[in-house]
Amino acid sequence: MGFILCKTQVPVVPVYCGGAFDLMPRRSWSPRPGTVRLMVGNPISTAGMTYDEITRKLYSEVAGLLK
Repeated sequence: MGFILCKTQVPVVPVYCGGAFDLMPRRSWSPRPGTVRLMVGNPISTAGMTYDEITRKLYSEVAGLLK
């Protein structure tokens, strides 16, 4: 993700999706009832950032969504 963002220099929105794996486990033909938790952060500008900076920033922002 960081490589593409570094090349295109477009903003990115950090997103966390939790619980989806429990609802649709491997080798399952239909989803189980339950709740999926979707958390959306604020857009992050990637202009002028390196691959490593973008990657660190994204990890940090997604981790912040979990707090």
